[in-house]
This record gives sequence, C-alpha cells and structure tokens, in this order.
Amino acid sequence: RPFLLNDAAAGVVDAKFSFGVYISVSSLAPLEVWIHREMLVLLATYPYSGYGDSETDHGEDGDLLAHLTNGLVNQRLAGDAFDAAERVWTTDRLLKHFEQAGVAWSDVEDQIREAATMVFLASREPLLESRSKARTEGHLFCHWRLDFLLDADARAWLLEVEIVPSTGTIGGVDEVIKTSVLRDVLALNGVGGPPSQLEAEYPWLNGETWTDLASPAEPPNTLTPTPDAPLALFGDDAERMAAQEAWNLLEERGDALRFDAPSMETIGRYEARSRRRGGYRPLIPVPRGVEGFDGKMRAPAPRDDDLAELFLARGAIAADFALDRWVSGTRLSSAKDAEPFVSYETLDAAATA
Repeated sequence: RPFLLNDAAAGVVDAKFSFGVYISVSSLAPLEVWIHREMLVLLATYPYSGYGDSETDHGEDGDLLAHLTNGLVNQRLAGDAFDAAERVWTTDRLLKHFEQAGVAWSDVEDQIREAATMVFLASREPLLESRSKARTEGHLFCHWRLDFLLDADARAWLLEVEIVPSTGTIGGVDEVIKTSVLRDVLALNGVGGPPSQLEAEYPWLNGETWTDLASPAEPPNTLTPTPDAPLALFGDDAERMAAQEAWNLLEERGDALRFDAPSMETIGRYEARSRRRGGYRPLIPVPRGVEGFDGKMRAPAPRDDDLAELFLARGAIAADFALDRWVSGTRLSSAKDAEPFVSYETLDAAATA
C-alpha cells in the first residue's frame, strides 16, 4: 500500500503521491553526479483507498487515473477545480508533513541516494559509449529526474528514470521548482558564464529564499548560501583557483605529493562546480557524511564506504580514485570543521594488502 498524504485544511485527503528527484551528471570520466534538494512532489487528484468501490473512492478496481500523479493528467481530470498549489508540493512542505507523521526523512533520503547511485554505476559503461559517439566538442552534461513512490512502511520504490524530464509547467509551485532547478543545473555546469546579479532573475546568488505566492502558508525554501565571489565561480580561472586552494590544503595535511598534476586539475574542476552548485548536493563520488535535503549534516556511515567501494570497483579510472580520495578526506567547503574519515596511512595499508 502507498503512503498517503493528508492535509485537511488544504483539502488533501488520502492522496497518493510521487516525488521526482532531479539529477545532474556533470562528467562521466571521472564520474560526477549531483542530486538536487528541491524535489517535484506530485499528488493524485482523487482520494485512494484500495478497496475498489468505483462509485466512491476510485480504488484498485475503480478509476485507474486515481493512481496517476502526472500534473497535466490531474489538471485535465479536475478541470476548473484543479489547484496547482495543493497538487504540487515543495520539498520543505513534504518534509514538514513527514515530521508531523513521525517519518524519519533521513532514512528515506538514504534509500533515494543508494538507488540513484546504483542507477549511475549500472549505466556508466553505456553512457560512456554514447558519449564517445557524440559529434560535439566541449562540455556535455545530463539533466535527469528519478521518480519514486513511498509505501506505507516508508520504503522508497524507484518508478522511472526520466532522461528528458518535462520543463513545461502547470503554474504555481510547479513553475517555481522547475525554474530554480534549471537555473542551478546551468550554473553547476558553467553554461553561459556568470549569471545575472539581479535578485529577481537569480535569487540563489544573493542567498535569498522564495515562497510561492499561490501558497503563502508554505515554509520558505532556501536555495543556497551566498557565494563569496559569485563572478569568480565560472571559467578556467575558477578551476585553477580551486585547484591551487586544494593543493594548499593538501600540503597542510601532508598529503599533497599523493596527487599528480592531472589529479589536481580534476579536483579543481570538481571544486569549482561544487562552489556554484546551488541546491545540488554531491552524490558521486560518494561523500562520507552528507548535508541532507533537510539541511542537517549527518556523520559518515558504513554504507558510504560500501557505495564508494562499489563505485571504484565498476570501471573506475585514475581520476575517479583521485576524486574519491579527495572527498573522503577534507574538502574545501568543509575544511574548518571536518576531519578525514580515516587516516591515509590506513588507506595505503589496505591498498598494499
């Protein structure tokens, strides 16, 4: 049975829902994958009971459209009564609902991350083959969405991998979510150079928050902290600066000589993207400890190391090992309050063995 959403004040009763998680692949060799914290949460129009009384509840044997959460389908079903503000929820609204229902979001997010990681580890080889056939020069990236269903036991089930997620909107919250994600995916991948400094056009550069005007009761959605130097986040200079700062940090840690020049270039590109990632969070290479969609930092877990080992065992190249070594220790964005999850001597001993 699916997990059902209820918000009587908003007219949401026993609503089946799905949530789409936006993914960007910024590089295949090495493999770099990012996951956006702003999900697209879509609610079905009709209440769901599963009893099958087609006259009253649109259950299993009733109207099959009661199972669908597609925004355009529900807009057609409801007609003039369609309320985009209540049939599309933000991440913050869903997390607040889970908290009130006693559902541990951290457990759900761990399932999402593991499923998404496995998708890209399994598809890496065919993606590389497709990339080799692309008749284009320069940087390519992917903008995907993974759609999930949550069952009554808070288990996440992967429904679909959308390699061309819709950018059309039904207005309201749907438009705000997709706009913010598209802005972030372009910034993450350095498309078009520095974005506009106008708050109305690019609010995340100013550390602003937004709340959909159609749903003023929703909590505000913080996109990202204010970058220190937004105009210096793009281009080759940004990558060289990030690589130099990474080298300085590694020298302080006594680990600089373990990285050659190509590895430092790889780290520089990764760190430059990380600084302009907006609402994206790192997924691959596998971080040890992560900032969740709820904004809370979680400590490294054995599962992180298991996924990292699987990542390195499936077609990894030298640059993958360099990036994994970098993210498993102290990255620039958390250098002041993080320590390596394990000593490099321990890693070297394990590698030698």
